[in-house]
Amino acid sequence: MKMIYLILFTASATLLVLGSIITFALPIEESFADRLVKAPEQWDIVFAGGDTTTIFTARDPAAAKALLLTFLAKNHMPTYRTLGHVAYGLMMVCVFSLVGLIRESQFKKKQQRAEQSPPPYSSPAAGSETGEA
Repeated sequence: MKMIYLILFTASATLLVLGSIITFALPIEESFADRLVKAPEQWDIVFAGGDTTTIFTARDPAAAKALLLTFLAKNHMPTYRTLGHVAYGLMMVCVFSLVGLIRESQFKKKQQRAEQSPPPYSSPAAGSETGEA
C-alpha cells in the first residue's frame, strides 16, 4: 500500500509542478477567439454583400463587432475553467497520498515497537513457561 501512495504522490506532485511551470497550449479555435478578444482594435468586420437588411442583429459593422466580442467574452471554451479543476484534483490526490504515507509509516513504527517490546507480565496463577503449576 505504501508503494501505491508513493506513486500517487510522486505523479500528482510532478504534474502540479509541471502544470505551474509549463503553460498548456490552447486548441486552435480557442486561441483564435482569444486573440480576437485581446486585440479588438486590430481587426474589423466587413460584410461581404452591400445589402445588410437581411441581418437582424446588427446592421452596421461596429454593432456586429461589439456583439461578437460580447459573445466571445461570455462563452469562451471550457479550457480555462477545466485547468483549475485539474489542479484541484491533483492537489487532493497529493494530499491524500501524503496522509496515506504518514499513516503507513506510523503504523509500521507501532508494529516494530510491539514486536520489540517484551511480552506483558503474566500472573503465576496462569502458569509458568515450563508448564508447571
